[in-house]
Amino acid sequence: MKKSEESYEDGSEVGKWSGWYESGKKKFEGQYYDDIPDVKDGTWTYWYENGKQLKETIYDQGALQKQTNWYKNGNKKEEKIYTYAKSMQNIQVTTWDKNGKKLSFFQKQLPIGSEEN
Repeated sequence: MKKSEESYEDGSEVGKWSGWYESGKKKFEGQYYDDIPDVKDGTWTYWYENGKQLKETIYDQGALQKQTNWYKNGNKKEEKIYTYAKSMQNIQVTTWDKNGKKLSFFQKQLPIGSEEN
């Protein structure tokens, strides 16, 4: 059984990447930017083994634009939207409980390249 499909060019990650669980169900799928090796681009999607979506991350030539996470029951857990201005990244975060009730919304600003806590 195939576990993954990966593409390399001169040792760098390129093109479409996919992975599967032992059960044969899709685990993840995404694309690396064609012109810059090792840089994620477009939508990367991850699934729980039960087939429900776990996470969706959207990149624009390596820059994180949006990340959404779900609970195993299929309800949305967290959504982060990233915008960039000069040397700062702005992050809007919304969270929900397992039953779909909105728990919080907040915004924060970090220097570009710093780790989010």
